[in-house]
Amino acid sequence: METEDTLNMSNDVVVVMNALADGGPKNLDQATDMLWVLAGELSENANLIKSLRGLVNRKQLTGLLNDRGFNEETMKEQNRVDRGQSIGGVIISIDLAGFKRINDEYNMGVGDQALQTFANAIKDFGFRDTDIIGNPGGDEFVIIVTNTSLDYPKAGNSVLNDFSHASGLWAKIDALNKATQSVPFEFEYNGKMVEEHISARTSVADYDANVSIKDALANADEKAKLIKKFTKQYIRGGR
Repeated sequence: METEDTLNMSNDVVVVMNALADGGPKNLDQATDMLWVLAGELSENANLIKSLRGLVNRKQLTGLLNDRGFNEETMKEQNRVDRGQSIGGVIISIDLAGFKRINDEYNMGVGDQALQTFANAIKDFGFRDTDIIGNPGGDEFVIIVTNTSLDYPKAGNSVLNDFSHASGLWAKIDALNKATQSVPFEFEYNGKMVEEHISARTSVADYDANVSIKDALANADEKAKLIKKFTKQYIRGGR
């Protein structure tokens, strides 16, 4: 629709701003057209900002949340817990074993491939869109399963000795442990194809209205240090 009283929908937003400065729309049709032009412009900018924010908050190498993005998402989840919109959740902290050896023995390019392969294994594992999956450190991965809780087994329960009999989230964690015990990847090195394996050490902590995500992350980190200490002697290269 294009008359002296209306503004063509394809006009630049600057034309709309000039028309508003000249006294605004002359009739309802022109006002409607102006609103559509401005809405389209805002929508395009909003999508652009969203895309840029996604790029800024994610690691290009792994596609997972970087330190900045991970912190933003954990703050949002903490706010949901504080408002009673989430019952809490479970933190799965993952540290790669043998990553330093791969970097030292080959090169950083091979190390990057190891990180990409492991990140893909996590992304393909079937976590929910509402869960938070981050790669805040070089070989550090963290999964926050939101708005859920762990049903801890009682003392003497056989699940303590065999997690394969567990159900729910425990079963998922057990499956993740098994799937990441040895993740293979191939690469060319000195003219030959080489196969290596990257493995993970997993620690778990939970948070709720009484335990903050920050404290739970620290708890998971302490558990990870103990796991690393007692498994170090079995890992080639010591890490």
